[in-house]
Amino acid sequence: MSFWEAIDYKNARKVLVIPNITNSSNIEKDSFIDVIHNHIKALDKYGEYFWNVLVPKGNVTKKLNLPNVKQIEIHIPGDMMNQRAFPSVDLIKVLKDTEYDVIYSHLPDWPQVGRYAKFGTKIIGYSHWFEVIKHLP
Repeated sequence: MSFWEAIDYKNARKVLVIPNITNSSNIEKDSFIDVIHNHIKALDKYGEYFWNVLVPKGNVTKKLNLPNVKQIEIHIPGDMMNQRAFPSVDLIKVLKDTEYDVIYSHLPDWPQVGRYAKFGTKIIGYSHWFEVIKHLP
């Protein structure tokens, strides 16, 4: 039995979330966790989604302990530039081995997403800084 058959989200759109972690020492206070939690909850009313959210090894978060979320622990460099420019071996493996329909990249400036994604995968780039900029005078 595959993972998708074991849960009720077999026919759900499967989303792989690539985060931008800026506070790996306290994941519960990282702004990305707040933003993705809000997005997941908001999209609940628009259809069935199953979210594979990448989190730093040893930093599973209570906030994403939702029935339609699987947290995948991988090595995520603490240095933000390394996160963007040099994907970890763990990340490349997840991109190749995980079942997903869409990639939701919180690193929209990261060109490696498309390089390692499955051919034809739709990629959504998003940064919550867009919201801050939109509201500046």
